[in-house]
Amino acid sequence: MEIGEKLNILADAAKYDVSCSSSGSSRKNIAGGLGNARYSGICHSWTADGRCISLLKILMTNACIYDCEYCVNRRSHDTLRVFLSPEEIATLTIEFYRRNYIEGLFLSSGIIRSPDYTTELLIKTARILREREHFNGYIHMKGIPGTDSKLLNELGQYIDRVSVNIELPSEKSLKILAPQKSRDAIMAPMKFFRDRIAEQKQERSKRVPAFVPAGQTTQLIVGASGESDRDILRLTEGLYRVAKLKRVYYSAYVPVMAGKNLPVIARPPLLRENRLYQADWLLRYYGFSAEEILTEKEPDFDMDLDPKSCWAMRHRELFPVEINRASYEIILRVPGIGVISARRIVRMRRNQFVSPDDVKRAGAVWKRAKHFVTCGGKYDGMGDADTGNLRVYFPGRYEMKYVYDGTFAGFLSAVYRIYHDGTGQMVSISASRGSGDLFGEETEVATDINHAETVADAFLKSCGTAAFRWLYRAFLCDDDSEKYLFDYVRRGFKWGKSIYTHQGEVWMWEILRRSQMAGNEAEKFKGIVRFSELAEGMLYAPIHPTHHVLPLIVRHFQKRLSCEEWAIHDVGRHVAAYYDGKQVTIVRVESLKTDIAYSQDEEGFQQLWRDYYRHMAIRERNNPTAQRSFLPKKYWAYLTEMSGKT
Repeated sequence: MEIGEKLNILADAAKYDVSCSSSGSSRKNIAGGLGNARYSGICHSWTADGRCISLLKILMTNACIYDCEYCVNRRSHDTLRVFLSPEEIATLTIEFYRRNYIEGLFLSSGIIRSPDYTTELLIKTARILREREHFNGYIHMKGIPGTDSKLLNELGQYIDRVSVNIELPSEKSLKILAPQKSRDAIMAPMKFFRDRIAEQKQERSKRVPAFVPAGQTTQLIVGASGESDRDILRLTEGLYRVAKLKRVYYSAYVPVMAGKNLPVIARPPLLRENRLYQADWLLRYYGFSAEEILTEKEPDFDMDLDPKSCWAMRHRELFPVEINRASYEIILRVPGIGVISARRIVRMRRNQFVSPDDVKRAGAVWKRAKHFVTCGGKYDGMGDADTGNLRVYFPGRYEMKYVYDGTFAGFLSAVYRIYHDGTGQMVSISASRGSGDLFGEETEVATDINHAETVADAFLKSCGTAAFRWLYRAFLCDDDSEKYLFDYVRRGFKWGKSIYTHQGEVWMWEILRRSQMAGNEAEKFKGIVRFSELAEGMLYAPIHPTHHVLPLIVRHFQKRLSCEEWAIHDVGRHVAAYYDGKQVTIVRVESLKTDIAYSQDEEGFQQLWRDYYRHMAIRERNNPTAQRSFLPKKYWAYLTEMSGKT
């Protein structure tokens, strides 16, 4: 059987496993190696059901000695059984990774012969990747209950994350649906990994090899058995506390198999799954306990209201709270206010009165929060209207316009020239000629690297690295922002590090907004750049971003593909970043020949990826709206998996 056929079958068999994040590892790339797991966590693509694909998630084999009633790979199921060898899995992982399709490997398997034998095959795969291929990307594998601890210990030396799946929330459900499994057998490897991870942290000073640096996870199937939401949430809380898990994942039961003990449902309980994830976040980040979220009287989630809002509605006696005085812990419990927005509010109120507009600027959902907070003792934005955050600028009639070449060095050169000329505030900076002002004057500023470095060094010394990073990213935003950029620089020189206290003001807000827009798109493009191997062996990737993100992503790929020669081409701006194996150079590319010669294997690997992508989608969960939300159509043109779609 061809590898493509086996890949499709085993991708279909693995798609119901949802624990596939690629973050949390500390594994760095080394000289001559491939990949960098320390900076993983990039979402690369989204299937038709709206789920992220960041890892090559497959089974080694869909053959299994167990007969779990809910599982599509159960022994009694009449289906074609296939096997991918460690060599084949390693080849797929390396080639997909080189093309930036994936961040690493998520490998599970049916149990063949015995847990020990299956784990030995998993170890062999990991050893090939780490030792022979020098692969330093992300690897996630399963810890199989019943495996000898020596083998589990060896497996943990090679992988970044391990998962030991409980799947069913109670011992009773296991006996009914998976009689060959037991809670004690599942908990044994989970406790082993917990203890070894703790031991390894104590031995870090001795420079021992990393042992499962991204920790361990588990998965629970929701809706296959009769447990209440409260039962599941209490189990989750116990796993976080006792087993020290990084994540608990929830998978809505999809009725792919028939069984006398399985529920008959029309569609998966996706909303219930979502409520569990919301409650999970409350446990991990908001200081809630399971008993607070769900009670004996109300053991199941309200499908019309999120868990945090339900809790607040049950405790109206605690609200409203004054946003300018309440503790951070109390603010966290206000519906519509998240962790980041709560931190921003607390930081903001150190230097100013926090108004409803400020709460909105902090990122909170005001239409929810307004029912549970007051601002200055008043509801819904009825506090002082003038908070000092709005400024009206009236430029002089005779304004001097400084024109630069559109580069960041050119902008800094223009700033240098403004201060050198002593023109003060009666100026504007633009990358294009022609101001439209009948009375205005224009001065063209030549880019001077020495002048640019002088301004950059002065701003760094005055305001710090973070402030300079905001300036640079805001500049890369494809939005007319020179006015705000210059206001920001001018105030930075005036106020120094106290500039951080002005995050509620318009000019600062505009810089932060633009910086975030460019930064967010850069993060997205780290995942959706698609390389193709040319005939000479170089990797080439065309992109067409909204913002000038190329300077922000090259370092990521320099670390990720340090042993490769590659080029990333911004076709809209006619610039490309070229890496020769030593350093990155950004060059001007006016035109590109149409008869590009690709390697002999390129089309084959592209087709393998397209087939894999198609088979990973769960038909019962199809959600094209979510897909387009995560992966807008404007990015589809250069995505291998979207080739031919409109």
